Amino acid sequence: MKALLAVKAKKIILGSRDLNLQHEFVDRLKQDFVGEDIDERIDGSHCLDLGDFQSIADFAAYVDTMYNTIDCLICNAGIMNTPPSVTKDGFEQQMGVNVIGHFLLAKLLLAKTKRQVWVSSHGHNLNGGQRIDIGAIRKFSMDDKQQVESYDGFVRYQQSKLGNILLAKAFSKRCNVVAVSLHPG
Repeated sequence: MKALLAVKAKKIILGSRDLNLQHEFVDRLKQDFVGEDIDERIDGSHCLDLGDFQSIADFAAYVDTMYNTIDCLICNAGIMNTPPSVTKDGFEQQMGVNVIGHFLLAKLLLAKTKRQVWVSSHGHNLNGGQRIDIGAIRKFSMDDKQQVESYDGFVRYQQSKLGNILLAKAFSKRCNVVAVSLHPG
């Protein structure tokens, strides 16, 4: 964020599922940078929860209304090695937040977006770099005792980070957008 502000990016639009933490972060940024360069969209009722399709749609609608173009969409949110849980829309949480939520946001903002950066991880190589298990994405249920007991948070993380890489490749190949993935370290 600081690097973007340091090169005088016109506007940084932030989305966060925790508005209090986002506001604290922006306050720290404003100590070094011009506050008008940061759109934190805090009005007491809005956030960007990538585990909630409605939240994603609301955020995308806001961006669509306020901005003509997006120079770069950075898909950076991520959770790692969580206990078994599901998103509001019923997807396994790590795949739902790290991949499916980002996919929906990127798809909804595609017409305005010039570039995408998908933050992945070397974690896509965990457990031998297993291929995406579509069945595990579709059928994960907190009501299935066997699935919950056999849940491996690192396997699910590996799957989600591989998903980020595959989506960057797919957007780059199929859509009129430059899309890349990277390991942040």
